[in-house]
Amino acid sequence: HLHYLGGGLLAGLELPLAPKWTILLDGTFDLDYPNFGTNRMVQPFDYSWQYHLNLGVRYSKKARNQYSYIRQSEKSKMREAERLKRKAEKKAAKAEARALKKVAKAAAKKTDDVILREETRELEP
Repeated sequence: HLHYLGGGLLAGLELPLAPKWTILLDGTFDLDYPNFGTNRMVQPFDYSWQYHLNLGVRYSKKARNQYSYIRQSEKSKMREAERLKRKAEKKAAKAEARALKKVAKAAAKKTDDVILREETRELEP
């Protein structure tokens, strides 16, 4: 068993390359004291350290970068604005359809309640 005690540092960057593309860069650095318990006999070191660097790329349709290193053309911005407008209109239409369905369901329930009351009155002596 090896027992180390120490501290570490983690740092990361997200670099918005384009509206849908992001470069991810992060790294860690650890500095430890390795001479605990039987480690003194097995590994007599004054200190130990390690580092890790990570480089990644992310593509996302939904979480677009508001600002990016590669500029968008005006035509591209107009297309994006039109797309967002169509999306908002579609969302509003769905909300309206849900509201109409809810009203229709409530009306149908009222109608069913009225019919049940009338049938109950007819059956009563």
